[in-house]
Amino acid sequence: MKSIYIMLIGLLPLLSFGQNLRYIPSQPLLESSVENGFFVSRQSFQIRDKETGELFGLNGKEEFGVQYSIGIKIPDGILLMDEAVRPWEYNAKFEKYSEKYDPVLYQSDYSKLTKPVEYKTLDLHPDTQKMLVDSLLYMYGSESFDGKGFLLDKQTGEKEGWVVWVISRSSTDLETSADVNYIIYQKKLTVKSQGQSCEIEKPYADREVLGGVYVVPRYTEIGIVEFRLCGIIVPKNENSWVICCPFADNEDIPVVSGSSFNEKEKDNQASELTPIGSDKKDSKKNKKKDRK
Repeated sequence: MKSIYIMLIGLLPLLSFGQNLRYIPSQPLLESSVENGFFVSRQSFQIRDKETGELFGLNGKEEFGVQYSIGIKIPDGILLMDEAVRPWEYNAKFEKYSEKYDPVLYQSDYSKLTKPVEYKTLDLHPDTQKMLVDSLLYMYGSESFDGKGFLLDKQTGEKEGWVVWVISRSSTDLETSADVNYIIYQKKLTVKSQGQSCEIEKPYADREVLGGVYVVPRYTEIGIVEFRLCGIIVPKNENSWVICCPFADNEDIPVVSGSSFNEKEKDNQASELTPIGSDKKDSKKNKKKDRK
């Protein structure tokens, strides 16, 4: 397994934690150490007629909707936010179909944070889904990244680490470009128990916040520091974000069996729907297709 680390040469001034919150002057060096731990998730879904089992896309497309979010690599798999697990909950058009149709995950893709993006099929094992934070953060088994990613910090206690925000311009279209920037600063955090979370102020109101992490240093040998994943920054609601610390003393995470798809009743407008065919077990999941 490959961990994410950084050489300490030239970084000694950064290792002073005299303040609770302080921006790091050598941000590019820390960026290069953590950026490979992120990826863009593109998750699409279809809807299925509850009576006939027929699948539908929308407006001539095979998918009904697509949701983009930031994913995080760990040695045992990947971490995904709720947008990637239940994309229909963030799709305004689904509500009016929810009485007669169920949402069905269609295709899972990923790309590096590059400009332009290059999406590939994401190896995702739904039967390994584990909810780490209620309706906010999930873990899956995946072999897409060959075990590369953040090692986890499972220890409780006072942490002296770094907050790493991933942000983009509001006009950025993640279908074509993952032109992102990072805001990185030092912050002390005390982790007392598994599942602990604390609110954190969102930076830059004029930028779109995609997510973030809280990492802590682990000194492995002389001149080498390894950054371990202690917390994940996720949206609690439209106006607030929290740092969730689900790994502390967590050796036994219960597996989630599934989610309820039912929504409030709305008028149906079938003219928008695009018939795909009858639903078959495991059909259309993680299917490769050319989006050019």
